[in-house]
Amino acid sequence: MLFALVLFCGCTDGTERRLQLEELERQNRADSLMTNDSLARDLADWFDRHGTSNEQLRAHYILGRTYADRGEMPSALAAFQDAINRADTTARDCNYYTLCRVYAQMADIFYKQNLMDECLKCIDKSTSYSLLANDTVMVLCEMAMKQPVFSRLQIHDSVISINERVFNGFLSIGRRQTAAGYAGLAIRSLIIKGKLDLALHYMKIYESESGYFDSSYQIARGREAYYNLKGLYFITTHNYDSAEYYYRKELQLGHDYNNQNMASKGLAELFQQTNHPDSASKYALYSYAMNDSVYAHMATSEVERMQAMYDYSRHQHEAQTAKEKEAIARHKLYVLSLSLLLIIIITATVIWKYRQIKKRHEVIKENYQSLFNRQKHAEEELKKLQSYKKDYEELLSEKEHSVSYLNKKEKELENLRQSEHVLNNLIKDRESEIVILEEKLAGTKLLLSQHPESDETEINILNSTDFYPLMIKSTGNGNKLTNREWSTLHNYIDERLPKFSKFIAIKEPLLTQNEINVCILVRLYFKPKNIANALNLDSSIITRARQSLHKKLFGINGSSKHLDLLIRHIDTLQPDEFDH
Repeated sequence: MLFALVLFCGCTDGTERRLQLEELERQNRADSLMTNDSLARDLADWFDRHGTSNEQLRAHYILGRTYADRGEMPSALAAFQDAINRADTTARDCNYYTLCRVYAQMADIFYKQNLMDECLKCIDKSTSYSLLANDTVMVLCEMAMKQPVFSRLQIHDSVISINERVFNGFLSIGRRQTAAGYAGLAIRSLIIKGKLDLALHYMKIYESESGYFDSSYQIARGREAYYNLKGLYFITTHNYDSAEYYYRKELQLGHDYNNQNMASKGLAELFQQTNHPDSASKYALYSYAMNDSVYAHMATSEVERMQAMYDYSRHQHEAQTAKEKEAIARHKLYVLSLSLLLIIIITATVIWKYRQIKKRHEVIKENYQSLFNRQKHAEEELKKLQSYKKDYEELLSEKEHSVSYLNKKEKELENLRQSEHVLNNLIKDRESEIVILEEKLAGTKLLLSQHPESDETEINILNSTDFYPLMIKSTGNGNKLTNREWSTLHNYIDERLPKFSKFIAIKEPLLTQNEINVCILVRLYFKPKNIANALNLDSSIITRARQSLHKKLFGINGSSKHLDLLIRHIDTLQPDEFDH
C-alpha cells in the first residue's frame, strides 16, 4: 500500500502543464510581451523531466522568447541553445517548424549585438530547417534577414541579389503586399551601386503596395528612415529641392537619435553640394552632436548588455543552487521512502512466513497419525498388488503380441484385396485391347486378301500424265522434288483421290510434314529410294517414318509392304472403315 502511495505522489498530471505551454505559445504568436520567466522556466524544467523531445524544444523556445522580451539576451541565447540541444533531428516527427524559429531568434540577437558572422550562420541554419518544414514563407523571410547584414557589411551586390529573389519569391506565392514591404530593403544598395531606375521602381512599389503609407503618403511611425532613402535618391539624381524636402521631413518626424543624425548629415551634404557653406556647417555640427548622442546611447546599451550578462550569471548560480538543493531533498525523500518501504516489506514477509510455518506444522501434526495407519495398510496392499502386477504384465505382453500379429495380417489381407482389384482391371483392359487388335488384324487380312499389291490400271494412268514419268526419272537420278512439282502432286491427289485427301486431312494433326509427303509418294507408287531422293532425306529416316505411320494411321503394327497396301487402298474404303 505504501509503495503504491509513493508512486502516486511521484506522478504528475501533464495536462495542465501542456495547456500552460500552449497558452504561452499563443501569446508568442500574438506578439504579446512575455515577462513571466518563472512560469516559463518552471515549464522548461518540468518538460525536461517528463516531456518528449519536441515538447522540450517548444518549452525552451518559449523560455528564450520570454528572456528576450525582458531584455536578458544572454539568458535568451542560453535558452535557445538548450532548445536546439533538446531537438531530435533524427526523428521523423521532429518539430522543424519551431527549430527554424529558434535559429531565427538567435540570428536577430546576434545582429543586434553586431556579431554578423554568427548571425549569418544562424540564418543559414534557420533556412535549412524551414525547407525541411516545407515553410516557404519562413524560407523567404530568412533570406530577407541577410539583407541588413550584408548592407551593414557594405556588400551591396549581395543585398540586391537577395532582394530580387525574395521579392519574386513572395510574388510567386501571391503575397504581393509582403513582397512590396521587403522591396524597401534594397533601395539604399541600389542607389549606392548606381541602379537608379531600379531603385525608383522599388520605391514606387514600396510606397503604393506595402501598406506602410496612409492616403497622403505619410509613412507609419517608426519607419521615418525611409525619408532618408528618398533624400539620398534625389541628391544622387541632383534633384536638390526634393532631397531637401525629404531630409527635413525625416528631421521633423523622426525624433530618435539615428533619424536626427542621418537627416542632418544628409542636409549637410546637400548644402555642401549646392554651395551653402553656412547651412552645411550648421547641419554638420548638428549631425556631429547627434552622432555623439548615438554613441552615448550605444554605450548605455552596452552597459545594459553587460548588466544583463551579470544578471544571467547570477541567475544561473541561483538556479544551480536551487537545483542542487532540490536534488538533495529529492534524494533524501527517495532514500526515506525506500527505507520505510523495505522495512514494511521485511516485516510483512516475516509475519506471513511465521504464519505459514505454524499452519504447516499443525497440518503435519494432524495428519501424521493418519498417514502412519495408512502406511501399514498400504504395505499390505502393495504385496497383493505386486503379485497381481506380475500376472497382469504377462497377460499384457500376450495381448500386445496378439494385437500386433492381427494388425499385420489385416494389412496383408487389405494389400491382397487391392492387388486383386488392380489385377482384374488390368486383365479387363488387356482383353479389350486384344479384341480391338484382333478386329483390326482381321480387317487388315481381309483387305490384303481382297486387293492386289498394285493397280496396273492406276499406274498406267499415272504414266500417261505429262509429269509422273519425269518425276520418277528425276527422283531415280537422286534429284529432290521442287515446290512446283509438289504443288502438281497435291492438285492431282485433291482431284483424283478425294477420299485419300480427306483421310490425310483427318490424320494431319498427328503427322509431320515429311510423314504426309511420304504418304502421298507411297500412294502414287514411288519406290523407297525415289521417296528418299524426292524428300532429300536418308533412307533410314524414311524407314523410321514408314514404321511410325503404320501406328499413327491405322493403330496397328505391321510391315512396310502392309503399310503400302493400306495407304494405296484408302480411297477404296468406306467412310466407316477410316478407323481400321
